[in-house]
Amino acid sequence: MSKTRSLLLFCIFLISISVQAQSVKSKVGIQTIYMPKLKVQEASERNVQAVGLRWMVSDYDRVPVELGLHLLIGYGKVASGSFGGSLAYILAEPNSLNFKFGVSFSKIDLLDVDAEKKGSGPQVGDVNFTSRGNQFKPFIELDWDFLRFSSIFVRSGYRIINGEKSTITSVEPTNDSSNTVKVERDDTFFYSAAGFELGIGINVIF
Repeated sequence: MSKTRSLLLFCIFLISISVQAQSVKSKVGIQTIYMPKLKVQEASERNVQAVGLRWMVSDYDRVPVELGLHLLIGYGKVASGSFGGSLAYILAEPNSLNFKFGVSFSKIDLLDVDAEKKGSGPQVGDVNFTSRGNQFKPFIELDWDFLRFSSIFVRSGYRIINGEKSTITSVEPTNDSSNTVKVERDDTFFYSAAGFELGIGINVIF
């Protein structure tokens, strides 16, 4: 949680510096992304469609970069949502059609996988993830200012997710009257090449 707050404060600080310039361009938009397959270790989901909001700020007169914040929800049975920031480089001087490439860093709320089935108790091999993972995504984006106060964008990227997972390695009875079991777990880090995505959306320009 502290890392998420630090990321948010850092992005707000940079954005507050940028908005002091008269040439600043701010875009608030809605977006949807499509992933043919999202895979995080043992968890996988096909045809994932997530939706969310984003806020992008740039000041090309100072530096050809764009800063952003984003929030997405709806990753099927793999995750519930993600929140983070992004940094993109704007190629050439901005016009009505802009091409960018950048990176995105997020916290993602992962869901349990192969968790204990109701009534069956814990089983060797059951896996669950920590509630939050880290997400890194390089991307390219095409942004078209088709109206003075509106733009549409298309973005393509590849997600890499890491975090901690816990795997049950042993389940043994305690041999007492409580009929409970002793469960041993192996806690490890993981890295997953989660998959490609395609996103589209529309912005309001301020």
